[in-house]
Amino acid sequence: MPNCVVKGCKNQSLKNKNQDGITFHTFPIRNKDIREKWIEVIRVSRNEPSWNPTVRSVVCSTRFEDDDFYNTNKGLRRVVRNEYPKVISNVSIILYLVINLKISFIIDIFPCSTDK
Repeated sequence: MPNCVVKGCKNQSLKNKNQDGITFHTFPIRNKDIREKWIEVIRVSRNEPSWNPTVRSVVCSTRFEDDDFYNTNKGLRRVVRNEYPKVISNVSIILYLVINLKISFIIDIFPCSTDK
């Protein structure tokens, strides 16, 4: 059975049953923008810029916020349509923020202006 693809995550669908409150979620297929967000988050967590999911890749529910889920009429736990994994390792989050803040900082220092 699949393991969570977040680097360092030990959750496995065989070991962590739904009784533990941990569920496993496949990558979105229809919504390409959200799929790309999922992939970007996992690439950052794994520090693998060219990583791509397989059809069996899953992310465990501990990588989402509580309000990212809803329950179906049959009691299945699903990810809300436009949500994506947000809870990754502290190191990955720091690296991700540094990269994004640096880019934002450079944009603030050297704004592009078409005014002449």
